[in-house]
Amino acid sequence: MVLQGHVTLNGGTTGGAGGSTITVSSLTALRDAVTGTSPKIVRISTILQGDGDPVDIESNTSVLGSCGGGLTGGGFRVKQELQRHHPQPQAASTNIWIDHYEFNSDMDNSKDYYDGACDINQGSDSITVSWNYFHDHYKTSLVGHSDNNGSEDKGHFLVTYHHNYFNHLASRRPSLRFGTGHVYDDSRLGAQMLAENNVFVNQSLMTLEEGGYANPIGNDWGGATPELNPGTFTSAPCSYSLGATTGVASAGSPGRRSPSPNAGNAGGRSTRWETLLNATQTTLAIAKESVAGLPVPGLEAAIGGLLKVLIIYQGMKSNEEAIKAFNEAVVRLNDNVAAPLKAAIASQPDFVDDDLQKRLELLVKDLTHLTKRADTMSSRERHTRFFSSQDDLGIIQGLNRELDRIVMAFISRGSISAEMEARAAKMEARVAKELAQTLVSAEQTRLIEKLPRAQARHDSASRFGANPCFQGTRSGILEEISAWIDDPSTRPIFWLSGMAGIGKSTIAHTIAEQEEKKHRLAASFFFSRGEADRRNPHLVYPTIAFQLTRFDSSLREPIAQALEQDADIGLAMMQKQFENLIAGPLAKLKVSAKTILFVLDALDECSSADGAREILTRWALELPRISTQVGVALKVLITSRPELHIYNEFNGPSLRLISQSCVLHDIEKSIVQTDIGLFLTQHLAGLATRYDVRRPWPTVAEVNALVSRSDNLFIFASTTVNFIGGVKSGRSLQHRLDRLLKPDPNDTTSAFAQLDALYQQVLEDAENDLEETIPNSKETFRRVLETIVLLLDPLPSTSLAALLSLQHDDVLTTVQDLRSILVTPAPSESSEPIRFFHPSFYDFITTPGRQSGRFLITSSEGHARLAKLCLETMQSLLQKDPCSLGSPWVLHSDVADLQVRLDGAAPTHLRYSCRFFGSHISLSPRGDEALGHLLDVFCESKLLMWLEMMSLSGDIDGAIHSIQLLKSWCHVSNTTPEATKSDRSLLFIRTIPAFKSSQLIWSVMRTASYCNFNHPFAYPPDICTRLFFHSLQIVH
Repeated sequence: MVLQGHVTLNGGTTGGAGGSTITVSSLTALRDAVTGTSPKIVRISTILQGDGDPVDIESNTSVLGSCGGGLTGGGFRVKQELQRHHPQPQAASTNIWIDHYEFNSDMDNSKDYYDGACDINQGSDSITVSWNYFHDHYKTSLVGHSDNNGSEDKGHFLVTYHHNYFNHLASRRPSLRFGTGHVYDDSRLGAQMLAENNVFVNQSLMTLEEGGYANPIGNDWGGATPELNPGTFTSAPCSYSLGATTGVASAGSPGRRSPSPNAGNAGGRSTRWETLLNATQTTLAIAKESVAGLPVPGLEAAIGGLLKVLIIYQGMKSNEEAIKAFNEAVVRLNDNVAAPLKAAIASQPDFVDDDLQKRLELLVKDLTHLTKRADTMSSRERHTRFFSSQDDLGIIQGLNRELDRIVMAFISRGSISAEMEARAAKMEARVAKELAQTLVSAEQTRLIEKLPRAQARHDSASRFGANPCFQGTRSGILEEISAWIDDPSTRPIFWLSGMAGIGKSTIAHTIAEQEEKKHRLAASFFFSRGEADRRNPHLVYPTIAFQLTRFDSSLREPIAQALEQDADIGLAMMQKQFENLIAGPLAKLKVSAKTILFVLDALDECSSADGAREILTRWALELPRISTQVGVALKVLITSRPELHIYNEFNGPSLRLISQSCVLHDIEKSIVQTDIGLFLTQHLAGLATRYDVRRPWPTVAEVNALVSRSDNLFIFASTTVNFIGGVKSGRSLQHRLDRLLKPDPNDTTSAFAQLDALYQQVLEDAENDLEETIPNSKETFRRVLETIVLLLDPLPSTSLAALLSLQHDDVLTTVQDLRSILVTPAPSESSEPIRFFHPSFYDFITTPGRQSGRFLITSSEGHARLAKLCLETMQSLLQKDPCSLGSPWVLHSDVADLQVRLDGAAPTHLRYSCRFFGSHISLSPRGDEALGHLLDVFCESKLLMWLEMMSLSGDIDGAIHSIQLLKSWCHVSNTTPEATKSDRSLLFIRTIPAFKSSQLIWSVMRTASYCNFNHPFAYPPDICTRLFFHSLQIVH
């Protein structure tokens, strides 16, 4: 079948090509199948009984009749904007192909009893009606509507009729109103019409009514000549192929299905044969189109080659059984191979596996062989096209049996539809499994994310400014540690010790980076005295556990299970944390590496000596056992200063036999000085380039002098570079270098004498520069510096300014010349905290006897000042229901935007004050009356609001800890039970038992319902105290 005529305009039509094939056997199924705009091929398997209403066909649809299939007692209607093969296009349908249909009813009733067999109206366009059989009907085919619809119809109805067979019809064969018709190669036949090569046999000729026009070309009028009024339509704007009039009558096809019961004897046996032939041709065309473009080489050509067999059958009208058998085999080929294969590959692009590929290749081979046999027979009989002998008939039957055998052999090896269903089931099961795994993974992630943890990885944001060893330096110790890691037989723990500033953390950072690239770094924890989370020993194991879930996926499940069994395991005692979060999961480790590494840096900066000892003891006891159990060498690199409690553990019985150590400051001095010299040379040369200083600068002698002053401390070298590089212009570089090289008149017996002198020089220069910019510069400088040094968790510059009641610009100006000892974020990163660069600076400025001079910070007095600032901040900013929750009984978990509300209601410096005021008080001098008074006022007016804020922040345990610290501080203070009324709140604090349960906080919160929040002094504190203890009795 070739698409011809007006339907080829505007891109033509593709029917339901590309869609699935749906076979229907009921009217309801037919209506459902033709609904929707997705591509689809609908096959009617039997004669369906209509209900009098038309079946509406929607776009991208092909409707085909299987052998013997069709519709009686009704018809089809193609709705608006539809593009398919179908009769009765309505509502401005376009690009319709009505092909190989049989239309008939009966002539027993009046002419108005039935509607037209194939009417085209309501402004429809680009339509071809071809190879159809119209018979036994009154009104055949009307193009256009009534005269009243002229405004709607004029300019439309580009319609082509070709190769249609009209027989025993009363009128409208066809009839055109308003439209432009092109009729050719029809065996009977206006508006404007071009009529070409039509044949009229015993029929009335073309007639014109009401001003119609027609141009006849090459028609066989059956011996008569019609009276026609030529029009302007002389050439059709579409592609088509004319046949000679001598063959039109015999070539006209009567349709694709067997005659209906109402067809009488019209067509007879010949009609059934032609129906079978055309149905076979259609099925082959559809099968060929279905496999076009599929990844099966040769299949399209092999199926298309079967069309050659039909050439043979064209000479066998007398043998209906032969064409019927061939048709059945072709239908099986389409239904079991072409159609399901197309559907399978459409839904599963990788459907054709190796096994199916081999089966398809065999099918192609067999079909090609069959086609060659048919082609040979067709050539031999090309003159007669008739098979009269019994031998020839036997050959035809042999072709049928061979085709049937080929198809059945393919089916017997496996059904594509069954395979597609099986694969779909497997895919569904896989999807279900993946969904279940996703849900499990999501739940595991939810649990793991709840682990309390510190930003303590080697590359965490809290270590801003930390870098690995400068290239070419520290090669000896790095090689030693790397060799220890690579050799599974070496001892599992390596202790790298050394004095402050000698470069331990930089070495640990380098090793962590190196092993992470090799996927051997399981976790790292870099302690820091200056950050609350990074000095907290209770966060070490939860932080390591969190990193383990990222290191290896096999550890996610056991760690999540531990959290599911005990949601508070992250808050448990350290021994239990280790057993459930580290030891248990590591026993299920599945990695290919022979060694995995943990890095614990600056263990001496752990806030608790007991915590540090617990860490060392636990690893010593468990590491060898776990390593043996999982068959992987688990190793721990630990760095620290040689503090006594750590030194004693490494020299005790549990660690001495399973650890090796390296004392960094015992490394040969010349080796270290060479590394420091390389570091200084390269970095100072970079400053010279940046500031365009004439070379050579600095001189070799100046670099050597700096190396001598370093005392083997890398922190001296890095601080020197930062100090010199902190100048505002290149002219000042030499000035700062000269000041560092100036002989030190002070005693230099201390190991840190040169580093102390460097720090003192940095502070003096920064203080002097500040005098020119802000008033009260020295006081401001000291306040800012003291606060940064003593903060228990670093704050950004904005929060620092708010806590100190200073202008933000004054704080920024104060710290700008301290960049050599402070990590100061850029202005665009103002939310990042300010930290001191190295803990050796904290030691320098807080330790009496070092060369800090007037910059010495007395810790206890500084903490008292900070405690007062925290109390003043809370007194000013704390209020009832800060997050506007309304009811005090609302669960925080039910408030979706709680964090957003909290961020808006509680600035960072307020939350810092709530969290750490108790710690600052505990570090303050005992008996500080001014501090005691501020605490008294706070407890009377803001205590319950503070508890509420701690609860909203999710830090109930922190609140308990603060109360315990306050109780201890009050216990040794001068406040007594005989204190004045203003001191009763301190009595309240002092008499609180040391409950560890979080119910303590909720008990106090329940007390709040009795103590008027809006008027905190309405009831004396002792009444609230009694109510509080009453609630405690209820709880306990």
